[in-house]
Amino acid sequence: MAIWTVDYAYLSDMAYKRWMKDEVTPEGGSPSGDLYRVVEFLDDPSGYYGVIFQNLTTGDYVVAHCGTEFSGEYEDRVRDLLMTDGQMALLDLNQQKGAALS
Repeated sequence: MAIWTVDYAYLSDMAYKRWMKDEVTPEGGSPSGDLYRVVEFLDDPSGYYGVIFQNLTTGDYVVAHCGTEFSGEYEDRVRDLLMTDGQMALLDLNQQKGAALS
């Protein structure tokens, strides 16, 4: 049994929550009703944040990466917009690539 497409969207949204290893998504939260366990997460100083979820029904894994967030501290917003997104757009340089690949 495959993971439902709507569950991918659900996990994309859930990636913005700060997780702990082995934490499980809220019961009844996913559109399919499946539960997902946090296998690993990375909160890197570069601003990268990603989570690996495992579907507890199928055993399948989903890697969810967070995008640019414009909430929070002013310094974080400046870093996200200028340092990260600006460098990707203008210089083809991605400070978060190494963290995402790890």
